[in-house]
Amino acid sequence: MRNTKIILLAFLLIIVLCLPGCNLVKKTETQQPVKVETVISKVKIDSLVSHQESSWLRVTGLVKNTSEYPVTAIEAQVILNGDAGVFDSRLLTLAQGKRLEPGQTLSFDSTFEYGETELPQISSEAKIITLRSLEKPITQK
Repeated sequence: MRNTKIILLAFLLIIVLCLPGCNLVKKTETQQPVKVETVISKVKIDSLVSHQESSWLRVTGLVKNTSEYPVTAIEAQVILNGDAGVFDSRLLTLAQGKRLEPGQTLSFDSTFEYGETELPQISSEAKIITLRSLEKPITQK
């Protein structure tokens, strides 16, 4: 009985000491952090002047996430071009508090008022300035 307890104790001691070492044999994968510039280049934005009056205009657009990472807090610059070049430029924060998954599209609509200023014919363009990339992509199993 005494020998059985000693053998059992030795066996448990070997298991306790060897099991953590077995994890060292497994190959661990390290993932490189995703670069924001890479994700920004894969998030597409389009904008256009959907309505224009004498002193105000409305810009609408779409943001499509073609990257493999979900994103949020997209900051975009909308540039309004007039007859003589850049008429106005605005920063818009899009998808604040909302998760834009890969493949999803977000639409936006902004109105710009200029008071008494008479507006020339305006066209718009947009570009992504910054965004927040969320954790690694969710893999479908």
